[in-house]
Amino acid sequence: MHKPSGPEYVYNDAFTMGLAAADDSAGYVVPEFRVDGDGWYNYYGWPTDASAPFRFTAEGTAIDQLVYGKLGVPRVVPWDDVPPGYGRHQVEYRAIDATGNIGDPRRFAVTLLRPAPACTTTRTGRHDGPLYIAKGVTCLTNATVNGPVLVAAGASLVATDSHVNGPVRADRAADLHLLRSTIAGPVSASGVTRSLVVVGSTIQGPVSVTSSRTTDPVTLAGNTVNGPLTCSANTPAPTNLEAPNQVSGPRSGQCARL
Repeated sequence: MHKPSGPEYVYNDAFTMGLAAADDSAGYVVPEFRVDGDGWYNYYGWPTDASAPFRFTAEGTAIDQLVYGKLGVPRVVPWDDVPPGYGRHQVEYRAIDATGNIGDPRRFAVTLLRPAPACTTTRTGRHDGPLYIAKGVTCLTNATVNGPVLVAAGASLVATDSHVNGPVRADRAADLHLLRSTIAGPVSASGVTRSLVVVGSTIQGPVSVTSSRTTDPVTLAGNTVNGPLTCSANTPAPTNLEAPNQVSGPRSGQCARL
């Protein structure tokens, strides 16, 4: 998503950034970046491969007893005890030409979510008929389900780049993650107990999220909802991570401004 202050991105895993700088005058141009207003850092690719992009994670990556790409509170060495860098961050980048002229910085915001739960069952390809998830963590990855999906109490669903031709319902499920997926029907989640994340998805019908008690706020960000969006009695209250949803119907309750 693009805003006046720059693009907004949402990830639930590591992400990378590549920078390339050029100038109309002769000489070497140095790209730089900084995170959350910290000091500027010369960009030279990744420490082990100058041609690879820079990699950001919540904990950072240890290389030769130094830590690179840690978001949030810096972690210089592997034994530093600092909190992981989940949440929203501002990344700025600019370039300096051979004569020392500094370009105007550009920026983007990125929110790093906690990873989805580990899969105990993975489905790909086509599944015809209803899908009932009774236990464990079922992952749909580049999958198509031609029928409704029901996630039972204590079970989890993680759908990534998938298509469900029917409704999705989660009753007291542990986790529900719909990531860059299309749901051709309503989505109903009630009493989710651990995590609920819907990002970059298209839902052809109403979305209802009620009575969830999750570790982090319910995340509904950058989705297209062709129907109403209703949220109530969720603790903590849902968030859109400053990446609003496109909703064709009314928004109500805790989701009135999402």
